[in-house]
Amino acid sequence: MIEVSLIAVLGVLGVLCRYGVDQFFGTWNQTLPLTTLAINIVGSFVAGSVYAFGAYRAMPSSLHMGLLVGFCGGFSTFSAYALQSLMMLERGKTFHALSYLVASPVLGLLAAFVPLLIARKIFG
Repeated sequence: MIEVSLIAVLGVLGVLCRYGVDQFFGTWNQTLPLTTLAINIVGSFVAGSVYAFGAYRAMPSSLHMGLLVGFCGGFSTFSAYALQSLMMLERGKTFHALSYLVASPVLGLLAAFVPLLIARKIFG
């Protein structure tokens, strides 16, 4: 129960941090979403750090999961994408990692584009 509570609380904190960064820097990147890029990089760094500390048992497992799933998940889901890719590479699953690295953004773009095409068809 403590782990679930930490995930929830740290998830809310991650979402609020993401929102705060977007609000603070959002108007500075009209042409290129540099804020989102920075959030993704920082989120990946935090996720890698938490993963490393957890791997060496330098923090309680409930805090480890709370930070990874909760905070990092709320702050930047890209951090999970980066960390999972790294973990596959560490396990020698190069083909799987590269497939995942390519498939996620390509399929994600398609998944975002298809509803737009449908809406254009429906609403003209």
